[in-house]
Amino acid sequence: FFADAMAALLIGLCTAAFWAGHGAHAHRSALVARVPHCVADASAPTSPSGDAPASPLDVAPHPVLSALFAAVQRAAAESSGVGGESSGSGRPEWGTWCDKELFGSARDALDAVGITTSSDGGWGRLWAAAGGERPSATVRVGGGRQWDVLLHLFSAGSRARDGTAAPASIGARHADGVLSLLKPVVGSVIISKRRPSGQVFGSPRTLTSGVDRPLLQLGGPAHTYEPKTASGALLEVVMRHEVQQDRLPPGLPSLDASLLSLFRNASAPLPAPPASIP
Repeated sequence: FFADAMAALLIGLCTAAFWAGHGAHAHRSALVARVPHCVADASAPTSPSGDAPASPLDVAPHPVLSALFAAVQRAAAESSGVGGESSGSGRPEWGTWCDKELFGSARDALDAVGITTSSDGGWGRLWAAAGGERPSATVRVGGGRQWDVLLHLFSAGSRARDGTAAPASIGARHADGVLSLLKPVVGSVIISKRRPSGQVFGSPRTLTSGVDRPLLQLGGPAHTYEPKTASGALLEVVMRHEVQQDRLPPGLPSLDASLLSLFRNASAPLPAPPASIP
């Protein structure tokens, strides 16, 4: 009887282990499917047969974007709250869940990113990726299950798709405790917090490309981004704890691989203009 009981117990344990592993694999497959085509999570499995679409950065690593994506992914996925509070391991809803050192690395990596729009029709190509020039638009540069890198574009003199005048502003409202880093890469952008009524509260911040460090905003309140200059572009890094909801609008267009060359090291000198033809 004892031998039969032990055999039954072993069979039960093996069966449970099999289904637990199968369920974990299915769950992970569903998460990997959310990664945009532009750049895949570094932890996402690759297909040995090559059937899975390759990320442009997997084929040709980018001098500044690759470092940014790696730092942001680490901060979002590996943080345990070290340094976020004077005691304890941090709280997702308070925004203290991200390790101080990992957060600093992500912020520094974002600060190193610049963009060139004046050559090779860069500005028009960015708008084409967004679906056409209008007062404002957003494209996804890269992202994963717990993070996204977005590029917000502004053209104050443009009209909406229906031809009517519209304010060149973008609204965002992330879940409580989500960490958002904002850095302008073209012109100046005003960052405001708004009450549910739409009224601005607190003091709006003006960020200028080449001058200001990335600004941290905590999820919870609604935020508005609007250009102070006629044209503007704002990079936003969004980092979510594993328990926080992704509230980005569905269907955001992804940046085409051909546009990655527009991104450069912010501290490097601008490329020289092409020589004129006599």
